[in-house]
Amino acid sequence: MNAELSTEILKLAGGVVGTVGLVLVGWWQYGRRKQASEEKDGAQDTLSARGQGGANISVNVPVNVSVNALAGNVSTRGHVSEIVPAPTRPMEVASFTHGEIVGAINAALPFHRTEVEKSFIGRRVRWRAKLRSVDHYGEKAHVFGELVGERANVGCHTTSEGSADLSTLPEGAVIEVEGEIEKISTHYAMLTNGNVRRAEK
Repeated sequence: MNAELSTEILKLAGGVVGTVGLVLVGWWQYGRRKQASEEKDGAQDTLSARGQGGANISVNVPVNVSVNALAGNVSTRGHVSEIVPAPTRPMEVASFTHGEIVGAINAALPFHRTEVEKSFIGRRVRWRAKLRSVDHYGEKAHVFGELVGERANVGCHTTSEGSADLSTLPEGAVIEVEGEIEKISTHYAMLTNGNVRRAEK
């Protein structure tokens, strides 16, 4: 009986050890799969599109997404996770054209276009336009023009002093409009805190 009991105890002990071993192996495999999944989900590439004058639009995207916003080429098997505008110093004038900004917005997935548009709000730009009108409101003025080389118009909020250089210009004269983007769409842009002057030849 003692021999049989010892044999049963050994079998039972062997079964327990085997079970514990299987549990440990299972947890180890689960941990490796979870870690690999987190690393894959967290992996991102930073892709950059270069605008006129060498300015950059940087976008952090999952590894399976390729975006060339300014060229109008988009290839995606994922989603844009975060829009990160290229860093600029306060009041630095960006070199993006209206068309490049609209192209970047339209190149984004529909769900993220508002987010991309917001990334350009507040950026200071300088564009050439053909003068169409100047409206005065006390010490403030609103200058309206047609962007040169683009199918879009621009409005600029400025002061009477900031638009004084236009006092002798005829309609259609080429001017430089500089300001911070307040609104932008396919055929129109509104600038604020602006300055408007006669364009240099």
